[in-house]
Amino acid sequence: MLYSKKEHTRKDAAYGIFYMAVNIGSFFGPIFGGMLTDHWMAIKDEAGNVISYGYKYAYLMVSIGMFLVFLIYLFPYSEVVRRGWKVSCRKAEERRGWNN
Repeated sequence: MLYSKKEHTRKDAAYGIFYMAVNIGSFFGPIFGGMLTDHWMAIKDEAGNVISYGYKYAYLMVSIGMFLVFLIYLFPYSEVVRRGWKVSCRKAEERRGWNN
């Protein structure tokens, strides 16, 4: 088990970071993907009509992003486990009544 039953603040902090990352990615992903495929990397003729969209570059952008996230997850993980980071959220504990 990653967190014991007494470590509510660490679990809350982890879920907060996870949901923040999901929400940021779901907001900016379609914006950057759409700009990349339709405007920046699309092949257009002289009249401005799109001949070919740049979907391969959007997939490349996503795969590079996933690889970077994997590296961020992989390398500091052993350091986090070794040091045992603790989140100091005493005010949150007191507010929620978990300081028993």
